[in-house]
Amino acid sequence: MKAKHFRKLRKRLGALQIFTIRETFGLFGDFFGHDYGHMMSDNLVSATSYERAIKIYMRNYRKKYKKKNEHEKDEFIETTEKWGRLMLKNECGFMKFFK
Repeated sequence: MKAKHFRKLRKRLGALQIFTIRETFGLFGDFFGHDYGHMMSDNLVSATSYERAIKIYMRNYRKKYKKKNEHEKDEFIETTEKWGRLMLKNECGFMKFFK
């Protein structure tokens, strides 16, 4: 590879963030399993934005389990915690919820 390719890759790596993705256990934003006594697992994804992190997570889910995720759809809408199906938290701890 040439030096210009490495420069471009370094710029892309600088823009990546680590996102923690958690699915809801039940309805109405039960991300921590308080209602049912279960602890939900976290999944780590490196991406440049929240939307890109969701797409990468869904792609990895299809590869791992050989089926489509029940929350997967074409477009994800940002919403409040109670209506969210997916919780994304960035490195700083800021959380966003999507349905």
